[in-house]
Amino acid sequence: MKTLRFFWGVALLVAGLSGCEKQVDMSKLEGCWCEQYDPASFASDSDAEYTFDGDNHYHLHVYNILMGDSQDYNGTYILNLEEGTINLTLSDYSNVTYTIVKLNSKEMEWQKVGTSYSRNQWGNEYRHFVRVNKICEVN
Repeated sequence: MKTLRFFWGVALLVAGLSGCEKQVDMSKLEGCWCEQYDPASFASDSDAEYTFDGDNHYHLHVYNILMGDSQDYNGTYILNLEEGTINLTLSDYSNVTYTIVKLNSKEMEWQKVGTSYSRNQWGNEYRHFVRVNKICEVN
């Protein structure tokens, strides 16, 4: 009987601890995020930095490595907590929705709605971000 109680206790502890590891914590979105991939597998020709203000606005700064120039964009976003998606609208002319696959205090992953993961689609349908540790503002 003691053995049975012990195993039930261990099972409940494991279940409780695994519940603490949230794969997606939408409260962590606000701040600066730099798009980043494994350089051994994917070499991007630009750097993209997103800043989310927590008030449904974001700023995108893109630096083109090959051309040596940069561009800045402002847009809005809508989080759908029920579906786990983010819809980005950029200056009223483009609109795209991603499923947020992973979001914690250090890392974020998106997969474009209607697509499936493929290494060949990194930077297009699949996006990977790391948090940038600096003060960012949405313009």
